[in-house]
Amino acid sequence: MWARAIYQMHLCKNRLLDKSKSEQFHITTAQALFLCKRGRPNISPAVAFFTTRVKASTEEDWSKHVRMMQYLHQSRNDV
Repeated sequence: MWARAIYQMHLCKNRLLDKSKSEQFHITTAQALFLCKRGRPNISPAVAFFTTRVKASTEEDWSKHVRMMQYLHQSRNDV
């Protein structure tokens, strides 16, 4: 029973993003790419991952993207 629930959660996270979220994902990934080249090299691994996921981004990618943006917001004074 629990295995089925885990499988359903996994399927839910692997859904592709809708058009508006996908465009937002693409825009913020491009902005993060500029930022990591100019002043925040510590986010390079995350940005490298997101650049490979721009064409077919999923809900799971979106949650990772939001987490990176939260990190940038929280550490904006550390630069």
